[in-house]
Amino acid sequence: MKMILAMLVCSALYEQCTPPITLPSHYNSWYACMNAGYQEAKKMNQSFGYKKVNDEQLFVKFYCKEANTI
Repeated sequence: MKMILAMLVCSALYEQCTPPITLPSHYNSWYACMNAGYQEAKKMNQSFGYKKVNDEQLFVKFYCKEANTI
């Protein structure tokens, strides 16, 4: 079963999220997909920077789905 990772950037301040962004990679298991999600979320958070994350109260949500369900 191949898995796809989808990510959303949300603002607690504005109570809004972006539409899901599906990453092009496929993962061989739920475990691998979830680990990739945590790693990508950290990279995204760091790329936004301290000020933007604090000012807009940003956070990253993600989920994994079977490749044929998205």
